[in-house]
Amino acid sequence: LRWDIVAKSRPTNPTNPADPAYDWLQYDTVVTAAAANKIEVLFAVYGTPAWAADPTVAVGTRFPATSIRPKDAADFGAFGEAAARRYSPRGVTKWEGWNEPNIALFLRPQYERQGAEWVAVSPDTYAKLLKAFSAGVKKVDPAATIGGAVTAPAGDRCPCDNEPVRVTPDDFI
Repeated sequence: LRWDIVAKSRPTNPTNPADPAYDWLQYDTVVTAAAANKIEVLFAVYGTPAWAADPTVAVGTRFPATSIRPKDAADFGAFGEAAARRYSPRGVTKWEGWNEPNIALFLRPQYERQGAEWVAVSPDTYAKLLKAFSAGVKKVDPAATIGGAVTAPAGDRCPCDNEPVRVTPDDFI
């Protein structure tokens, strides 16, 4: 469930799934088809919309702009609440807060330079995102299952000359 696709512009009332900024159409289709075929849905929610992106992180061309960390984790939490308000009544009770947050393909930056060293910042960024998202979903559905720290199986250990783009799963946790 891509946040950047559903919320291309900033919603006025971000916890209300009926806010006109939201376009749920493709995900409504998925949930309807899943229900018709008795398939349980687990939504992995990720992808920062441009309006929510941290302006201090360079866009670049190597990784998608949607991988830039949100400026405020509360925006992701509000989206989690809106998504749960829309889909919990339709049987969605399982959620993954972000995907592979230990690699730059999904979350940037992974590291920031502090003096002469690269320091992993994605674990702290991700912890804030997951807490906000979980609180938003649980506000609607206290029994919902929230999966987190679903990491990619690869990572970098530094010292590095260039900015590393992956944190090892064990270092991330």
